[in-house]
Amino acid sequence: MIGQSISHYKILEKLGEGGMGVVYKAHDAKLDRDVALKFLPHHLTATTDEQARFLQEARAASALNHPNICTIHAIEEQDGQQFIVMEYIEGGTLREKLPYAKIDDALSVALQIGEALQEAHAKGIVHRDIKADNIMLTSKGQPKVMDFGLAKLKGSLKLTKTSSTVGTLAYMAPEQIQGGEVDARSDIFSFGVVLYEMLTGRLPFRGEHEAAVMYSILNEEPESLQKYLPDASSELLHVLNRALEKNPEDRYQTVHDMVIDLRRLKKETTKIIRRSTAAMEGKGLDRPGSETESTVPPKASLQKRAWIIGGIGLGAILLAATVLMLWPGGLQVNPNASTRAVQIPFPQVGYPSISADGNWIVFPAADLSGRWDVYQIHVTGGEERRLTNDSSRSIVTADLSPDGSQVVYDRRNPHTRIQQICVVGGSGGISRVVSDTGISAAWRGDGRRIAYIKSNHSYCPSRSGKHEYWTVGRDGRDTRLEFIDTLGIGEGGEVAVSWSPDGGSLAFLRLFPDGTVEVVKRDLSTGREIQLTSLKEKMTDLYWTKQNYILFSSTKHGAANIWMVSANGGGLTQVTKGPGPDYFATMSADGNKLLYYQRQDISHLWVANLDGTGIHQVTSGEALRGWPSFSPDGSQIAFSMASADPKIMPEVHLFIMDRDGTNLRQLTAGNEVSSFSAYSPDGTHVAFVSRRNQEPTDSSKLHVIDLKNPGVDRTLGKATGYWAWIDDRSLCTYWKGTTWVYFLDGREPSRFFLDSTFALPLFGGKYVGFRDFRTASQGMWLVPFDEARDPLAMKARKLFSMPIRWSTSSVDVRFLLYIDGKDELWKMTLPQGTTQRLRNVFQGLRSSSSASLSLDGGQIVYSAPQRIGKYVLIEQPFR
Repeated sequence: MIGQSISHYKILEKLGEGGMGVVYKAHDAKLDRDVALKFLPHHLTATTDEQARFLQEARAASALNHPNICTIHAIEEQDGQQFIVMEYIEGGTLREKLPYAKIDDALSVALQIGEALQEAHAKGIVHRDIKADNIMLTSKGQPKVMDFGLAKLKGSLKLTKTSSTVGTLAYMAPEQIQGGEVDARSDIFSFGVVLYEMLTGRLPFRGEHEAAVMYSILNEEPESLQKYLPDASSELLHVLNRALEKNPEDRYQTVHDMVIDLRRLKKETTKIIRRSTAAMEGKGLDRPGSETESTVPPKASLQKRAWIIGGIGLGAILLAATVLMLWPGGLQVNPNASTRAVQIPFPQVGYPSISADGNWIVFPAADLSGRWDVYQIHVTGGEERRLTNDSSRSIVTADLSPDGSQVVYDRRNPHTRIQQICVVGGSGGISRVVSDTGISAAWRGDGRRIAYIKSNHSYCPSRSGKHEYWTVGRDGRDTRLEFIDTLGIGEGGEVAVSWSPDGGSLAFLRLFPDGTVEVVKRDLSTGREIQLTSLKEKMTDLYWTKQNYILFSSTKHGAANIWMVSANGGGLTQVTKGPGPDYFATMSADGNKLLYYQRQDISHLWVANLDGTGIHQVTSGEALRGWPSFSPDGSQIAFSMASADPKIMPEVHLFIMDRDGTNLRQLTAGNEVSSFSAYSPDGTHVAFVSRRNQEPTDSSKLHVIDLKNPGVDRTLGKATGYWAWIDDRSLCTYWKGTTWVYFLDGREPSRFFLDSTFALPLFGGKYVGFRDFRTASQGMWLVPFDEARDPLAMKARKLFSMPIRWSTSSVDVRFLLYIDGKDELWKMTLPQGTTQRLRNVFQGLRSSSSASLSLDGGQIVYSAPQRIGKYVLIEQPFR
């Protein structure tokens, strides 16, 4: 078509060709200007749908009037051939410019791209194909977003086929690849990829073929930006990480929010450059008029300048040395520091705090009956003083006010089972509630306000479903919701909060969907946030010291140890290096004493009659034990056990012993994690679920051991913790939404009952008991077997609804034992479904326990988890 004229446009040259059109440069004879004409490519059949999509692009883009969006002049037709008349841009694509040499230049261009998308999204237009090739740069470097050929106009006809995906693979959001709903947040993900590429010249998700790229986008974290830009600020990392979140709900919800962060980041980058320039000019270097008019200064001036430059260089060296000494990355742990355990007369203790002068420790602890209170003790030991008389079932943290006059702590409300925030005098007395819901309370430096968290755990619910950060006056008045962590996930994980020394900011932990945690600080007056770490590791608790460092616990090098980062950002310092696990460091005001909590988790097995009599511990020694089950005759107990020593690989093996704890025998070995064991109804076999250590839980398989030949176990197939014996020679398990029946005689497994249920034939096949995982019918049900054959006619009887903290049964499933959402213990008899509430008198039995009933339903064997803690004091921790 080169040289031809279409209407009043003369074709000059071909500019390019894409999936939705061929573009030519042309001269508009009427208006005497160069334009770009876009036609449907010849190799495409001009179907009605393609023409509709083509016109949709033009109408969408022509509705946009923005300096960073390519202008559409007209839509015309000649001899049945439709084309779009567009602004001609003298320049090249963004792809040709990558990467930018300066972060500031990349941010300038990114801001303009973001503003263009903001304009499009405001008009209801989603681009769906943002990439470096679809962004032109003018000769002055101004970006222009092109090619709305894949735009989806709100309210317009859906023109793509069902389950099809549009866009360019390496830039696609996960939901695009999966054929899900695409909205403005998909453009944000693609924009994040473009920004990453502008900074590094590389794509964050790569692979040798399309399948590998798709896998990377769906499952892998982007390549670390710091690999290519070691000096990248935490704010820049935050912007990219948030834009590239795999779940749209965790991403920026609007490009407007991303533009705000980019603009703030651009200002900070510009400030740094200006400060650097001003510093240079302030010394008289390269400033017009700072020298004499002579182009060759006299020797004295040269000598003077040499002295000035030398002085500046020496000052810079001294300044750098000072920064290195004060910066956490260069801070040195004192190798001669004195470390000792503080003698506490309690085995179970919670998170402590140390007084400002470093002489006193305030801490929660449980007595021998398992009731918690807050105590005070001198760092040198001696007699403890009890400060509270709550005798609560749970106290996690206790924080002493800066002046030592009050203690704030969280305790379990005995009526609601909700954790609440309380304050008591520093010398003890009557406690008062300052918040009905909250955990992780911390004093502000002036002792006038308390920060705390509503974490959306079952024991500390939040209205938003996210982690909420609140403050309240020391008298319980003037309660304020400071902010909601909309970027982190709302359930599970560790939470912590601490005030800055000046009381103007809060540091907190942000939990990400992959289970990793990072330290973030937030200015309470501006709402500005800075992510201080990028560890991609597990992390717990934090404490903001008077020296403006933040202490936290991390598994960065395997074991949980205490680490430190400057509140201004920068490198990390590892404070403790033992096997740990070390948690919850706190420091005296002068920095001379550092106290942290070291813990060990153990659990014992207990046997008791259900009437509350005969309670006794049947195991000894420090180990983790769980998933116990009685043999049918009640003479033996099968269970899983792991070492409580954190230095040992966390293998979990299957054991059996006599019910009095004697005659212990190990049934499994190797690098295995074995759990959920149970005897067969005739007592000849033990089945259990096992996987190799470090493998994901969905690799678990169901195994069976013949107790007459315990050296060999048989693998039946995939399994979860939901499984049970049907009879002496068959079992069922829940896997991938279906109940499967396995047979010991080698027959092929078979499906059983309805999808999304775990079902079990009961009483010789007369009934089917099942747990329904579907939202509308969630719960545990019982139905006669004949009715179970016809799901439409099935009239099942609900035994109980969720939530149930845990449930267990006798060997033949005639009795169920469960703890409900109120921590009440119940026994149910089947098939009648009659229930009996039991006395909660069993030592150490709680919602985190595992248990089993005897065949006659009269006895229980259960695990009683216990956290053994101690406090370690480091004197003169740094030099």
